[in-house]
Amino acid sequence: MAKYLKGAAQVQALTQENVDIETALEEAQRVGCLSIAADLVNQASQIEQTIAKLYMTWKRIGNLADRLYVDTGASTPNLRSLLTCLEPLGGEIMELQLSGATEHTVRLQIQETN
Repeated sequence: MAKYLKGAAQVQALTQENVDIETALEEAQRVGCLSIAADLVNQASQIEQTIAKLYMTWKRIGNLADRLYVDTGASTPNLRSLLTCLEPLGGEIMELQLSGATEHTVRLQIQETN
């Protein structure tokens, strides 16, 4: 139970509300769902970490693209083409097609607040 509590303490979504994590995990254990609850908390922690990494990478792509655009001129049409293709990944709305058994399009919008 201690390792689950430690993992839950790292989830920002749980610290923003007045949730009694220990009691919630005890309830999950009582009804035989502790592994599911623990996995849910673990997945929440992973998605928060992924969002933070995505944000930092998004900012870096935008900065690099801006710098490359400024540092190069119109005499570099292939480089401008590269920038044009990658520009949406540094924009406010990113779109990516996932292929698998069925194709899905994922659209993410990043909105910064201070």
